[in-house]
Amino acid sequence: MPRKTIVTAVGDVMLDRRVSSAILRHGYRYPFSQCAALLRDSDITFANLESPISSRGTANRNKRIVFEAPPEAIKSLRYSGINIVSLANNHSLDYGAEALGDTLGFLGKTGIRNVGLEYSQDRWNGIPIKKYDILRRNGVAFGFAAFSSIVPRGFAPSKTRPGIATTKDFAAVIRKRIREMKSEADVAIISLHMGKEYLTGKIIKSQEMYAKEAIDAGADAVIGHHPHVLEKIERYKGGIIFYSLGNFVFDQKESVHRNVSRSAIVKMKFSGKRLESYSVIPAVIRNRQPVPLNWEMEHVFYSK
Repeated sequence: MPRKTIVTAVGDVMLDRRVSSAILRHGYRYPFSQCAALLRDSDITFANLESPISSRGTANRNKRIVFEAPPEAIKSLRYSGINIVSLANNHSLDYGAEALGDTLGFLGKTGIRNVGLEYSQDRWNGIPIKKYDILRRNGVAFGFAAFSSIVPRGFAPSKTRPGIATTKDFAAVIRKRIREMKSEADVAIISLHMGKEYLTGKIIKSQEMYAKEAIDAGADAVIGHHPHVLEKIERYKGGIIFYSLGNFVFDQKESVHRNVSRSAIVKMKFSGKRLESYSVIPAVIRNRQPVPLNWEMEHVFYSK
């Protein structure tokens, strides 16, 4: 029988502001202390890293909200059990190339993979820049790639530094990317930073378009981020779409929106390369910590 593999996914991980203050006050384990055991009990755990990790760089003057987590935060990520992150979001270059370089360096030293950057060369300042990455578990190759439809000024790739992978010409780009990925991988998982912040109860047309284009191109699962609230889950053809997993480690107050403290942990169970089922474990963010609730809903999913 094929061996089982658990791929876990969570939402936005932001380690600046009051989260960084908590790390410095209580220690690096603090943000993940209530959920690390659950995240580690997986073969692969994926998150959207919503803040660069550095003490250098200059804040982007074109943005109202910018993040930069302190170097100590990399210990928090290492402790969490997260082993691959997306950098395709609207905060990865908040403090420019220096901070992005530090972030890549910290991730590399701790063995945490990253996807979602693009550059004209394979390496930047000695650091590999991959359009996708492959994690092999239990005899199965899981491919990950990430894109963002939200692209602040100065975040696109340039001649001198990487930038975030965007959804420009997405239908053609995603077909090519998944074709390349599946030359090496058995399973393709795509992260999409997309949608409208704080929108609950419905999704916008571009979200649906991007997500379904990814499945049409051969993706097995789409993991959405950016709205900061949980949004619907949809089975589409042979794949599954999580339109938004909301916040995970964050310090937003419910005065911003009453649902920003609601979170979820998604566990996808693969039998060989086939998605067999997925579980949703609800969580609530309390004092900048995601706290899993003591129940879980499993959905059997027989993919093609």
